[in-house]
Amino acid sequence: MIRAAAFAALLSACAAASAQQEVKRELIYGAEMMTRTERDQYRQSLERAKGEEEAGKVRERHREQMQKRARARGEKLNDAGLIEKDKDGK
Repeated sequence: MIRAAAFAALLSACAAASAQQEVKRELIYGAEMMTRTERDQYRQSLERAKGEEEAGKVRERHREQMQKRARARGEKLNDAGLIEKDKDGK
């Protein structure tokens, strides 16, 4: 019985830690056009940035690259960085 309670407490702590980690993540502009590796590299670039000003420059360069990629594919990104669908849902 004690083991079951300890296990339940451990699971609860892991779930809480996981939820806190998810809250810290920001939505990556254009993420649906990126590979997992590209998203990881982008996050690492932000982590390496020295200060908020440099991180802002990383974000701006990334945003420009994603807009260029979308244009090359004949798509458009909305303000949140998601691919805009036309009225037909395409």
